[in-house]
This record gives sequence, structure tokens and C-alpha cells, in this order.
Amino acid sequence: MAFTLQVHRKTYLVGDHAARRMIECGISEDMIVRTLEDGLIIDQNHHSDLYEHTFYDDLLQDTFTIRVVVDEVQRLIMTVIDLTPDDEAF
Repeated sequence: MAFTLQVHRKTYLVGDHAARRMIECGISEDMIVRTLEDGLIIDQNHHSDLYEHTFYDDLLQDTFTIRVVVDEVQRLIMTVIDLTPDDEAF
């Protein structure tokens, strides 16, 4: 189930857990790439980084926010988190 993504000339492995979460949450590969390219980096106390990106609709209203946890040492996308409230669809 794992696969790779190219971001900023780096190859990241999307782990099984992250791939499963992408399917469960309806998050595309393009959304992951955009989050890693344009998202806010929230530093963690360990070697993984947390990227957060908010996607907007055509009217520039918030539609949803996702987070991606990356182990930069191993270039591994560990998990994907959908911060959209349960009652909202994107």
C-alpha cells in the first residue's frame, strides 16, 4: 500500500498508515504535496515535523485543513490528519 511522492526534489515514502488515512479522509496525493510545499511547519520536539495547510474554495472561504506528519530523517510520511469537523464535508 505504501508509495512515493516527489516534493521539492525530494522523494518521500508514504507509509501504510498514512496511505490508509488518505483513503479514509478522501485526501489526494496532490493535497499532500501542496501541504508539504506551501503549508505551515510546526516544529516538534523530536525529529518529525508537522505540516499544516488550509485549502480554500473558489470564494476564498475555509473549506478544510489537513496536517501531515513527516519523519525528515527517513523521508517518511507517517500519518495524515483531517481537521475538518465531522459535520462538514469537503
